[in-house]
Amino acid sequence: MKPNNNIVANIFDCVNDLDQFNNFGKTFAQKVCKQKGKDLDSEVNIKKNIFHQFKKITQQLITQVNQNFEQRFKEKQEDAFQIFLNIYDVFKRNQANHISYNIFMEGFIKYLVDQDNIKSLANLAKENWKLIPGDVLERYLEIFQIKEAIPLEEQNNLIEGQIQKYNSFLRIKQIVNYLIMIKKVNEALKVIGVFNVRNKLDMKEMIERMVNQDKINEALTLVNPEDIELQKHFVRQLILKNYEDKCIEIIEKYNLNYKEFPQLVDRMEKKKVAKILQDCNQNWEKAEERINSQNQLLFYLVDLLVQKKKYQEAASIISRHQLNKIFQTQIDSLAQHFELNQLLQDKNQNTMLNRILERDGFGPTEVLCFLEQEKYLTLEECGIYQKDVYFIDQINQDYQIAVEILTKSKFIGFDSEFIPKWNKFEKGGIATLQLATNDKIFIFDTIKLIENEIFLDFVTFLFENENILKIGHSIWQDINEMDKTFKSKKEMKIQGFYDVGIIYKEALNLENVASLKQMCYQILKQKISKYEQISDWSKRPLRKCQIHYAALDALLPLMLYEQINLMIENGSLKLLQSQTLDNNSIQYSNKHKYHDQPLQIGEFFKYSKRSECYFQNKQPKFIVDNMLYKLVKYLRNSGIDSAFLQDKNYKLICDLSNKEERIILTRNSKFFKQILCQAPVFLIQETTNTENQFKEILNFFKIQVDDDMILSRCIKCNSDKLEIISSEQAHKYVDFYNPNYVDFQYFQCTSCKQVYWEGEKFKRSKERFNSIAQNVNQKLNQESQQKEEISDKKD
Repeated sequence: MKPNNNIVANIFDCVNDLDQFNNFGKTFAQKVCKQKGKDLDSEVNIKKNIFHQFKKITQQLITQVNQNFEQRFKEKQEDAFQIFLNIYDVFKRNQANHISYNIFMEGFIKYLVDQDNIKSLANLAKENWKLIPGDVLERYLEIFQIKEAIPLEEQNNLIEGQIQKYNSFLRIKQIVNYLIMIKKVNEALKVIGVFNVRNKLDMKEMIERMVNQDKINEALTLVNPEDIELQKHFVRQLILKNYEDKCIEIIEKYNLNYKEFPQLVDRMEKKKVAKILQDCNQNWEKAEERINSQNQLLFYLVDLLVQKKKYQEAASIISRHQLNKIFQTQIDSLAQHFELNQLLQDKNQNTMLNRILERDGFGPTEVLCFLEQEKYLTLEECGIYQKDVYFIDQINQDYQIAVEILTKSKFIGFDSEFIPKWNKFEKGGIATLQLATNDKIFIFDTIKLIENEIFLDFVTFLFENENILKIGHSIWQDINEMDKTFKSKKEMKIQGFYDVGIIYKEALNLENVASLKQMCYQILKQKISKYEQISDWSKRPLRKCQIHYAALDALLPLMLYEQINLMIENGSLKLLQSQTLDNNSIQYSNKHKYHDQPLQIGEFFKYSKRSECYFQNKQPKFIVDNMLYKLVKYLRNSGIDSAFLQDKNYKLICDLSNKEERIILTRNSKFFKQILCQAPVFLIQETTNTENQFKEILNFFKIQVDDDMILSRCIKCNSDKLEIISSEQAHKYVDFYNPNYVDFQYFQCTSCKQVYWEGEKFKRSKERFNSIAQNVNQKLNQESQQKEEISDKKD
């Protein structure tokens, strides 16, 4: 294998002829890559052999550079040095890459070492260091031993009777600014590092320029962990460029106060209000109730309603909450809409009632607030009256009654309601904890009781007691929220929990877990209200409709459990052995091991004991539904095995998942809630930004993307079998308008025959995915190191 002898010679011959150099090829690195491709056997797997082969070629080219210098300069080393500088000047003007720089640097150094003539060029090297690209600057300074001789402070030197300002630092600053301007940010960072001038440069300005070029990870390297003001400045620049997820990452990384960034919080809360209105099917009454205690959020709701031309509803909210006194300027701006202005001016205008807020009672919301004639199950029909429901927010007599009854009970109905999160920094947690017996229901105000040691001791005793069986429905999310709320205050082992939905599923051999609403209709022959499911459970006092809903949701699992057992005794159902929940995993008390034990991590990943092997101790494979087509490209570009199903057939997706041991990726929350353990499924949280979705997957599954994985898989068909082909072969599949297409290197997928080539787009993609992968890998390594440090401290 021999490199083209004309390559190095041509570079030497054309250093004074830029046009000739441009015709020869934009960068020497391109020539090296093309030469490399021609020397590789097309049948050889690129990923395994490319580095080894390229290393050989590079070493030969370095030797050739050395020989070329020796042939031309046998006496005057200064001339050789000048040619060396001329070559670098051409490289810089053509924005060559580090391959070119390194080959010529190492070749020239080898030549100088052979000639034993490094020290004699030290003065020339010191005078010309400014011409050397940042990629090899440190090596240059090291070999000529001139770093310490370059003055970085401003000096006044007397030359021929005149004062001359000599400021090398100013020159360094100019070089850094120029490199950033031409978007060679990594090279600029190397120059800053070589001279250790970080503290002398305006880091705020540097960060602004890098963020404007979307060089976020590079800008992050300039942030000092101790410089709080620079951290805040960085976050503010990210906010301006709408890097919301990166803002959250930086704020959490440096433990900044998120309230100091009101624009970011404002943006997140606006999205939340819009989502609430969407989740409530544009029901403005429900949306107002949901955010009733937040004036700023209520104004956002008014703004949304005006945009939807719901002027009377908007005027009603403004009037009811007197928002015109709080947001006078903003309301005046909205009132430019004629219809809204008329409604606000007419004091005799009857505002629309919010029936949820104006009407209340101990019963179903649809009946009491909306006066529907539909029949819904009530607590009274279950033998529970309002006096039998205790709302407990302090340690008093009612609390003592609750403790006495619950600790003596063998079976307890269980449910909880959550604290709403208005932005991604708020922690959420349990707002109310509902525990029910057959004749009493206790609603504990967790928000007020969570700091009380007496209450925490009681909850610990109850949750750890295997002899008191806590029966709920779809308890996985409740368990996760209890982890956040209670375990942060007091360590406890949560066990003795039943999920009546799973019991019913297994008893009837159903494909999916039935909802509580479905089970009540099928078993109790009753329809239940779920209207209060989306409510503001943090507001006090709770409405009576909310209390009725919360109490009934705790009682129903207990009633269903008893009814199912009664049906078993009558011979109408056959129930599997009892189950207990310990640490988010279900185990059956009989000797037969059940391999489809449903497990869950957080609110967005479900799997079973059987499917753990799909992702534990190996690189996970994925199957992506039709909502995430763009994400497939990111995964395949990073070398991650990812199947894609165009049809919206979730049964087929589950089948393929188990057949090929793949994890399902989806944005379909309805599908996620329905599926239990048929196949592992991950619910993507990010809604719009594909790159953030990709990072979310890498972070959650702790996937390390290596350099040789990137662009190693066919984007079209997912195959990892790519082979090098000639330009003549490529031309059979692709029409080229570029006359220099023969100079490209080509790869072809052996499965679908798709052709790829190493053009500018290829290089940009490689750099982009390398940057993303390095950022995620660094984060994962930091987390791993932190865990090891914590483990060492415990030991």
